[in-house]
Amino acid sequence: MSAVVLGRPRRLSRLRTLPAGIVIGGPLAAFFTVIGLIGIFYQYLPAANVLWSNQDLFNVLSPPGTPGHLLGTDALGRDLLARSIAGAGISLELGLAVTAVTVVTGGVIGIIAGYFGGVADRIIGGLIDVTWGFPLILLAVIMAGIIGPGFLSVLVAVGALNWAGFARIVRGYSLSLREREFVEAARVMQIPTWKILLRHFVPNLQAPILVMASYYIGVTIIIEAGVSFLGLGIQPPTPSLGDMIADGQNTLGASIWPVLVPGAMIAIAVVGFSMLGDGLRDLLDPRLSKPQI
Repeated sequence: MSAVVLGRPRRLSRLRTLPAGIVIGGPLAAFFTVIGLIGIFYQYLPAANVLWSNQDLFNVLSPPGTPGHLLGTDALGRDLLARSIAGAGISLELGLAVTAVTVVTGGVIGIIAGYFGGVADRIIGGLIDVTWGFPLILLAVIMAGIIGPGFLSVLVAVGALNWAGFARIVRGYSLSLREREFVEAARVMQIPTWKILLRHFVPNLQAPILVMASYYIGVTIIIEAGVSFLGLGIQPPTPSLGDMIADGQNTLGASIWPVLVPGAMIAIAVVGFSMLGDGLRDLLDPRLSKPQI
């Protein structure tokens, strides 16, 4: 009995030592992820369009709590809850896709620049600077003109720019790792380069990659909302949180809920993933831990 009683304070003590970003941001990010996964599942239902496009003209701009519409309706009588869930699914799907592209592309390029240095580092550094300074909205307009506005154009536009910031961070860590004794010893032993990168670089880069991946999910969600708000992203009738806000601002004087509901969903996602990234950084800061050899 005493072991059980003593175990509870210990678990509570460990919980108190967790960074605030994980304690607060973790549940928010988990909540949005669950809602987003439900929204992704929506898309594969045979009658998916009915869930978010069915109009109830007897309940236009209804407030939350209206029978049959838990979070109210928009100017066309469409259910805000169903549309927000579907929009969260689009945002989460795009956020995960862009983050995957960013991590793989930026991680590989950053490791190459940091490990090899010299000419490769200068060329990649210049490419990063050029890419980092390219306006996102301009690229989104170009992609919308070439591919057409929609999921793919946003994915290409955001992914084509996000890798640069990620590569710069990975490059900095790689430059530090390259000078470590265990890497020098591996070179002296003539271990193949690919083995050095897999055995020494990848494990030691896991913490910053995990932190930045969480951060980039939130960044991508807010970028997608902004691009869709301008009409360059996800196109109707598929709901997008940014497009919902754009539609809701036209009737803002009559009802704030068509703007407030999708805006709250975006805020939960961005705050949750950003705070989670900060918490993971505090918890997994590689400067506070020994490198894995």
